[in-house]
Amino acid sequence: MNSLTIILDKLKIINHDDFANILGIRSDYFSRMIKRNKVPYEELFNYCYENKININQLLYNQSFKSIFKKEEVKKNYIRYFKNMTINTTSGLVYVNGVAI
Repeated sequence: MNSLTIILDKLKIINHDDFANILGIRSDYFSRMIKRNKVPYEELFNYCYENKININQLLYNQSFKSIFKKEEVKKNYIRYFKNMTINTTSGLVYVNGVAI
């Protein structure tokens, strides 16, 4: 995770008091958080959601597209047999009268 000062630099926050008010945190408490390098994650997530900021880009330098990599899709097919019976005593499966 990034430190709070790096996150503030990425958000281009100059005035910490105003940003603390935007987050709903007291400015003196926010300045203590900066000194202790404690990140107010819940408030930061809400701020990013309201302002449509990608939280992955902010915290991990990771774009949205890099999270979802294209993978080969494996397809499984289920065969349908119209005339299939199962013998419960022997456990044999018969399709069109032939055991498989």
